[in-house]
Amino acid sequence: MQREEGENRAVVFLVAVLFLNLMLMSSRIVMKNDRSLLMTVVGFVVTPVEAAFSEVSSFVSRNLRHYVFVTNTYQRFVKLKKAHSRVKYENYLLRQRLNALGFREQVRRETPRFLAAQLVLVDPNFPFNTILVDRGTLQGVRSGMIVLNENGDLVGRVIAPVHLFASRVRLITSAQGGVGASIERDRMEGLITGDNSRICDFRYLMESLPVRVGDEVVTSGTDGIFPAGLPLGKVVEVRKSQLVQQVRVQPYFVARPLKKLLIIPHATQD
Repeated sequence: MQREEGENRAVVFLVAVLFLNLMLMSSRIVMKNDRSLLMTVVGFVVTPVEAAFSEVSSFVSRNLRHYVFVTNTYQRFVKLKKAHSRVKYENYLLRQRLNALGFREQVRRETPRFLAAQLVLVDPNFPFNTILVDRGTLQGVRSGMIVLNENGDLVGRVIAPVHLFASRVRLITSAQGGVGASIERDRMEGLITGDNSRICDFRYLMESLPVRVGDEVVTSGTDGIFPAGLPLGKVVEVRKSQLVQQVRVQPYFVARPLKKLLIIPHATQD
């Protein structure tokens, strides 16, 4: 029995020595890719395990991110749904109060009807003089109607002649005409005039009046053409002169896409 165990140990030792010798020999054999045979065998064995580990890690990470994203999205959805329900209820209460006070019918009668329009053509030679829009007499457009952009800023007014399916709008930056205006901060009044460029002049402001760059300018209504209170532009330059000051105003509409417009009935005819 002891003899058999000794023989088994000798065999195991011999196999270990042969395996070690084989490893040393393979480490000296260089393959075509400049890697030893040993490194090639190790790489062949390890690469599938490494690839499988990488795939599992990517799968776990991807699903974890998806779970976190879905959880946060659902929580935001619940908050928005609650806020929406609250706003709907508040809107319902306000409508009930307005009906009880009779204000809704009064507002509906007094509020002018807005007519949506789109820009059709800009004169390439004078882009800040006049434009053509896609609404005309068949849609109820008349000369003298006020034109706003989609943000409610003053753009100009419709001028004659008005065609069946189109009408021409004279911009407030045009060299023709002018707009009664005031500084919204303290209602200092003057006249806005254009010169077919992006910037207008704010005339007749006394030199002693405190006008600052950045002041908001609105229509004053003193010209009898445009209603008061329409957003017009911002002061971009102030230069003191004798008795009066030279003030430059950039209309809001020149810095925003002029595509969708609103036409409202108001004011005089040309």
